[in-house]
Amino acid sequence: MRTKTLLLAAALSAAGLATSLAQSNVYSLNVVGYINATLPTNGTYLLTAPLDLDGTGLNNTLDTVLGTNYTTTLPNNPHVYGWTGSSWGYNVQLLSTGWSGPTSAVNTNSMRPGQAFFFQNKSGSPVTITMVGNVLQKCFSLPLVTGVNAVGSPVPQEGKVETDLQFSIPSNTGTSASHVYRNVNGFSGATGVGYANFLKSGTTWVPSEPILKVGEGFIINSPVGTPAFTRCFTVQ
Repeated sequence: MRTKTLLLAAALSAAGLATSLAQSNVYSLNVVGYINATLPTNGTYLLTAPLDLDGTGLNNTLDTVLGTNYTTTLPNNPHVYGWTGSSWGYNVQLLSTGWSGPTSAVNTNSMRPGQAFFFQNKSGSPVTITMVGNVLQKCFSLPLVTGVNAVGSPVPQEGKVETDLQFSIPSNTGTSASHVYRNVNGFSGATGVGYANFLKSGTTWVPSEPILKVGEGFIINSPVGTPAFTRCFTVQ
């Protein structure tokens, strides 16, 4: 099925698939794994965590999303910017002793599946971010505000933002038309010049409906409001 083919960019493993519990007809489906996102040199990139710590969708933190990278691939002093709901107001920095800054605010606002954050690679070479966790398999809803939202797919799926990922982008025209901003070529470019603008006017996308990579965050700007994003997802 199409959903399964769109999971190819993530390395997933099934734990306890159809494992019968003693003397019952209850079965367990727990799909866990990891995804890699390689970020080019010297830039700030929109990311999202498409995997979850415990299957609830509520308890991701900086440590659980990015902690596996501490001693391996993270460059010196990267910055993570969390979305407050109106601006990139939460900035934390990774030092040799751990994260420095308002980490609780970033955890609450930017680390849950379906929410997005900026990762700034300040080094002179590419860096690969590895994120580990569970695939959320349930129906869930992400509330969105009128204006700007920083979001991403809450599941490890690649595809078109509406057709495949099932985001509902308002179909307005003129000054009320919706804009989606994403990293140029997925993960490349620098702050201020590295983001491509996709306009939805009515039902028409200009230049085309954006295709997002697994783990890639994006920005929706809709002057008339964006409905809550609701998604039901099951790996079959």
